Amino acid sequence: MPVPNDYWPPFSPGEYARRHRLIRDLLARQGLDALVIYGTHHTPFTDPGQINITWAAGYAGFFHSYLVFPAAGEPSLVIPLGPWHLDNARELSAIPDVRGDVDVVACVIDRLRALGLSRGRLGIVGTMEWIDQSIPWRHHERLRAALPEASLELVSKEYEDLRVVKSPEELAVTERAAGIADEAHEVLNRAARPGVTNTDLFNAVLAVVHERGGRINMCHLGSTSTLNPDMFYADPLPVNRPLQAGDVILTELCAGVAGYFAKIWGCTFVGEPTREYRRMFELAATSYRQLREAVRPGGTGKDLEPYFADAIEAAGYRSGSAIGGWGTYNQPPAIGKRARELTGADWRFEPGQTFTIMGWPISRDERQGVWAGDTCAVTETGCRSLHRYPVAEIQVV
Repeated sequence: MPVPNDYWPPFSPGEYARRHRLIRDLLARQGLDALVIYGTHHTPFTDPGQINITWAAGYAGFFHSYLVFPAAGEPSLVIPLGPWHLDNARELSAIPDVRGDVDVVACVIDRLRALGLSRGRLGIVGTMEWIDQSIPWRHHERLRAALPEASLELVSKEYEDLRVVKSPEELAVTERAAGIADEAHEVLNRAARPGVTNTDLFNAVLAVVHERGGRINMCHLGSTSTLNPDMFYADPLPVNRPLQAGDVILTELCAGVAGYFAKIWGCTFVGEPTREYRRMFELAATSYRQLREAVRPGGTGKDLEPYFADAIEAAGYRSGSAIGGWGTYNQPPAIGKRARELTGADWRFEPGQTFTIMGWPISRDERQGVWAGDTCAVTETGCRSLHRYPVAEIQVV
């Protein structure tokens, strides 16, 4: 059993066994001899990332990692800096066989040869499918040269689909993450006052998330004047802009545990909002509530089309309202309006899926916008928020 820690707090042996069964079932369905799963760090914040690796292994190395998962035989986690990091990795990993060196590709090739897979069908899983982030070109070329008779097939989507429906353990951890995200927003609201900078707010959020054993993989945080606005989307990296009376603060904050995240699309006003901003927030909150109430197990994205843009667009704004997959970094679904066409119409809702739902009116000139949203889960009877923070109620500090 892995040693407890705050980077990848371990799941139960039964949970890892369940995941490994799903992987072996995927290998059988695809007719593959092994998966070669790649991971690399991909956000500038404090979560180590590499969810496609950590979902199966419970650990990932610095910079990047590989997991060789054969249809027959034991999986192997390959990390860089092996001589210096192996002891710690073996304490934390759910995969007993951890190996590595500075040259991770050479270790992967050696392991595949030892498994007798020099002529095998190998499924390549990249680090994140939604941005088409796969293995580096140089790694691909070295695998091709060293294993010329093997076939390499991309199966990132098929692998990531295994994670869409969460187990009871995964849902429990996501709910814990939601509680941390709630507390982070309460701390942010208490800290927000004229003269405090956006970076100050980020530091306050970061402190409470880490104090609670969590990590952050995203903290978009920005502010603008409601009298002379110039922001419809929060800054991906907070800046040292001091708050002023009459500002609105936008946050897209993800707090997580063990790679499982809960996201709040938050909106806080420093002083009473203008009439227009209050109206925009009411549109955002209504859009959020309507979408959440419309989600039903067995329903599809197409069923939600009437709730996406009508009231917001009728009020003269552009709608960015959406249902976006979340929980373990970005994943399906992606349901919303793009150029008046519905995306994700064929998505089918099932109990255990998690995603964010958000309402988001945006001015036509993109100088102002507000949102309201959070992480929700499909249940046997409907859809519920995992949060207690009242994201659909106006927050004035």
